[in-house]
Amino acid sequence: MTIQFRWAAAAVAALCLAGTARAQRSGTGLEIGVDAALSHTSVDVPNGSSTGFVFPVQAVRVGFALTPAVWLEPTLGLATISEHGSFTTINFDIGLPISLSGPVDTRITQYFVRPLLGFRHFSNPNTSGTQTAFGAGLGMRVPLVDRLAARFEGRYVRGLRSDGTFPASDEFSLLAGLSFFTR
Repeated sequence: MTIQFRWAAAAVAALCLAGTARAQRSGTGLEIGVDAALSHTSVDVPNGSSTGFVFPVQAVRVGFALTPAVWLEPTLGLATISEHGSFTTINFDIGLPISLSGPVDTRITQYFVRPLLGFRHFSNPNTSGTQTAFGAGLGMRVPLVDRLAARFEGRYVRGLRSDGTFPASDEFSLLAGLSFFTR
């Protein structure tokens, strides 16, 4: 792991702890979720595109209320591919879902926009590195039963060129998942 990735992980852990304390005091609870994904990624190299479908879980996320309409949402995804050698990707994003429908209410359908900043750590037996990424998503939460909602999101993420090791990338994704609210 690079030093940049370690510092980012430590900063996010501190933010999560602060968010947990605030969520417990405010009575809003947490949003814990998982998402499946259909993604198309284009990389700035010849023939550098791929489409993937990950089901049932592409990433795990935990949301902490900063205000009734704005949440801090770290997301962690891990993928390992073992075909003609092994390749591992760890995706870590910090999203800031902003409700477009007023304060988050688990009893009604609500829409949100979610800007994000993230890190993509790639490794294989020959090389490894970390790429910084940023993007945004537009989505909705649909209540299913008490404290459980379906969540759908369309998202774009731009991965920046990293140390000359990894080229820049563009990712378009459709996410579908479940969110459990603790209160």
